[in-house]
Amino acid sequence: MQFVVKKFWDGAALAKSEWVTFTLSVCQDQLIIDISAPLLSNSQPPFMSGNTSKQQKLWEYEVAEIFFANDTGEYLEIQLGPYGHYLCLSFKNYRGKSTTVILTKAQSAIKDNQWCGQIMLPVSNLPINCDSLNCYYAANEETHLAALSHTGTKADFHNLSAFVPYLF
Repeated sequence: MQFVVKKFWDGAALAKSEWVTFTLSVCQDQLIIDISAPLLSNSQPPFMSGNTSKQQKLWEYEVAEIFFANDTGEYLEIQLGPYGHYLCLSFKNYRGKSTTVILTKAQSAIKDNQWCGQIMLPVSNLPINCDSLNCYYAANEETHLAALSHTGTKADFHNLSAFVPYLF
């Protein structure tokens, strides 16, 4: 299944050259997420790429994000950037205490003004009875925040009420 981010978080349209594509598939027990995105910033994060430790303010750098949720408020947040920076967190409730989830695979590559990436994780890491998701793209926390579904009156990527239905 494919999801294309075509709008800013507030619903305003993105230029077609700024659209971001998330393609989801399942192979055996692994969820595979392929990402294709424009490279909007050449600002590489100062920390080592591929670091699995919890990174503070990862959204301040260019990053594609996908959230999966269930109807009890549990959700999983996955982030991947063009320079290989990534993070996966599990939440029991809205912006509650998070736990780091280890991904099977996280890689990305830049070519010209585009980048692509792939994330793999066990389907069992998704929230039980996962039934919704939302996809986002951040190139700069203050000026470029895009979302698959409108997030409300402010850019709140954790707003589960903005998620779209999706069943695995």
